[in-house]
Formats: sequence, structure tokens, C-alpha cells
Amino acid sequence: MHDTPSQGLFNKLMRFDSSGCVRVQNVRDLVTWILKNTPGWSRQHFEDTIKSGESTPVNVADPVPVYFNYISAWSTGPGVVQFRDDIYARDGVDELQMSSAL
Repeated sequence: MHDTPSQGLFNKLMRFDSSGCVRVQNVRDLVTWILKNTPGWSRQHFEDTIKSGESTPVNVADPVPVYFNYISAWSTGPGVVQFRDDIYARDGVDELQMSSAL
């Protein structure tokens, strides 16, 4: 998970311009929220740390579990199904096909 210097990518409908990374819009707001109970890590402190260019591990006071679900079809209401391209070929379509051999 990371921010991107190509902020215009967030405005695209098709947002598959990476190699599996997860771009986070407003990543500094997310970091502020994650570090809210971590002593010594104010927004200004982590901004200064970023500017220093030094890699700085942080022991987060309240770790946030992150779960990723890869979904290419879902329902948005009765009789409505949304489909998206399976860009990572993870749907398992081959496993769902009925055998043509009888």
C-alpha cells in the first residue's frame, strides 16, 4: 500500500496501472489516523520523518488489520449484478466450467 506521484490515476475509471500494488489516496490522512494513539508520532513528526528520507520503523500503538478481497462480480441490489474484468486471473473460471466430456 502506498501513495502515488501520479495523482491523476485516482480519477480513472479503470485503475489497473500498477503491478498489484494498492494505491492509497490521501495516504497522509491514513497515517495520521493509524498513528493517532502512538506516542510521539504527530502529523508534523511523521511529515518531518518523511522529509528526512530515512527509513524509520514505527511500533504502532493500535495496529490496524488489513484484509484484501479480490472480487470481480457482486450484487448491488435485487436482479443487479456488477462484473469487472478479472485482470489477475484469480476467478477460478476453469474450476467452475462443466466438463464437456460425457
